[in-house]
Amino acid sequence: MRPWRASIIWLFAGLSACAVASEAPELKPPAASDLTTPMSAAVESASLAPTDASLGPATLAFPFLDGEREGGSVSIGDTTHGRIANARMLEENDAVAILPEQKTRDLRYGTDEMIGLLSFAGGRLHNGTGARLWVGNIGGKEGGDITWSVSHNAGRYEDVAFCYLDKSGKPTDPPDLVPLGRAGTSKDGKLAFDAARTWKVVRAMLDYPAASIQFVFIAEHLKKRLLAQARAIGESPAIIAKADAVLKQPGGAAPHDDHLHVRLYCSARDAAGGCVDAGYVHPYALLQTAARDEAATRARALTADPRDEMRRRALLRLGLIGGAADAEIGVSRLRDPSSSVRAAAASLVAAVGSDKDVSKVIEAFVSESDPTALAAMIDATGALGGKEAGPFLRDLILAADSGPTVEPLGPAPLIIQPAYGEPATPTRLFGPPLARLDTYSSEPRFDRAALRFLAVRASRTADRAEPIAPLITLLGGSDLDLATEAATSLSFVTNYRALSTDEKRPLADRMADARVAYEKLAKMLVNAPRDSWVVYGFSARGYKVPALDRRGLWEMLRAVDREPHLSYNARRILGRLVTGSAAAVGWQPGEACRYFHRALEEHRAELGLPRPTDAQRAACFGGRD
Repeated sequence: MRPWRASIIWLFAGLSACAVASEAPELKPPAASDLTTPMSAAVESASLAPTDASLGPATLAFPFLDGEREGGSVSIGDTTHGRIANARMLEENDAVAILPEQKTRDLRYGTDEMIGLLSFAGGRLHNGTGARLWVGNIGGKEGGDITWSVSHNAGRYEDVAFCYLDKSGKPTDPPDLVPLGRAGTSKDGKLAFDAARTWKVVRAMLDYPAASIQFVFIAEHLKKRLLAQARAIGESPAIIAKADAVLKQPGGAAPHDDHLHVRLYCSARDAAGGCVDAGYVHPYALLQTAARDEAATRARALTADPRDEMRRRALLRLGLIGGAADAEIGVSRLRDPSSSVRAAAASLVAAVGSDKDVSKVIEAFVSESDPTALAAMIDATGALGGKEAGPFLRDLILAADSGPTVEPLGPAPLIIQPAYGEPATPTRLFGPPLARLDTYSSEPRFDRAALRFLAVRASRTADRAEPIAPLITLLGGSDLDLATEAATSLSFVTNYRALSTDEKRPLADRMADARVAYEKLAKMLVNAPRDSWVVYGFSARGYKVPALDRRGLWEMLRAVDREPHLSYNARRILGRLVTGSAAAVGWQPGEACRYFHRALEEHRAELGLPRPTDAQRAACFGGRD
């Protein structure tokens, strides 16, 4: 995982889009004899392994190191893209219960700290009032995406119901998470906000010693009622100030007028396992960097351990908590005698390396025969990018045999939440290391078509134009699953989505139209660098981005919280031009948008930027184009 750069790098040099050729030859993929990547040995040996799509359910296996207690929860990654190992289940009792609808979802799992916080707050509420604390979604048993939210992935988020009063003013249990208007009452008038009891819950959370709260999201008009209650009962100025800092209506998201949305900072154990605190850091927060650094030091030493399994764990762990200097360790282990170690090494390089390392990954791929290691190296090539990555992925797509493509289940990447009906895409920051934590009841097997499938998927984050031609060709194939993956990758590579989302039309017809559209665009942009495609994609969506330089910064900001392909490219370019870091690619789009908005506002004079328009300003705070 790339470490956050403390100093902001202000890049003033603009990157101009190249001129468009007036005439172009027909778009054709290179012939097999023209392939530039010598991968035949790897692909042929992989083709000997039959594809097995019945691997059974995956189990998250966290890479504990020597001396670490393997029980207890570990929150990995951030709350939007993370996972959780050894999650603790919330047990219902007289003080705490799960709302009926949410109970059917079995999302009652969180970190030890989160479940402890709920039990503590519920106990104080029950002891003081006799009421139960009602809880909504926490997270899945191993974290990951859930249908009802984009931020309950890592066990450190929870939805807590407000306390309510009925029409007669008596406390009552809620049937669900019921929205409350500015008057503090439900739309039907049957329920009202119970500020007194809800404040008891918030105060208990602030008092809980074993967890550190980052935010309790709540609508502003309800926050005011809670703070008024705190003042009315004589709470100390320090407690009121802390509550004022923690209680927050999120920008660019639902106002949270139907529940308390609680987010915790990483614990020391979490930080040592790869937990990431995203967003604003309060002055009172302890970010546990020492625990993280100590674990990284132990992991580095264990990469040379004589035990294969411990080397594998150490490499995976460094992929979660290491820094750029650890890429060298990963590269050195790409030739390890153990195939599982080689796969972990590729994941480490993908997580912390740069495009300078991609040639080493490709060299290792050529001599590799193990399916899991091959898959990890393809993932790594897509994550690293660079001038060698484009031809490699292009050639791998072209080298596969024709026939049905089977999606491999073993190294399935962690994904960004789908939005706007578009298929999800792997994330750079946590995809490679976290993907290797899933274990299956049988070994994954891949044929050449399955490796092509991985190459198609990897191409969407390589940021190279070379795979465009073979990806367009795949849109005309009979395998619509592969064509759909190719269409999604094309939207990221070109920053332009040609595949219609009109589900009333047959997918094959929509795919044919998309192919025609991309072929026309390819003729127009023949020999142009990928930046020219990205500029065109922004313009086609209505964003006034003349080139990928300072002139387009405010307009690219508008795209950060929009369709996934636009959001991805906007964040990559803004990171390149403004912060010198790709970290925001892995954040929740709304958080990334607000982050870049603050950066542009604070350094507007240095960057020579005009004031943002109303549309540009509103993009990160609830506005929609």
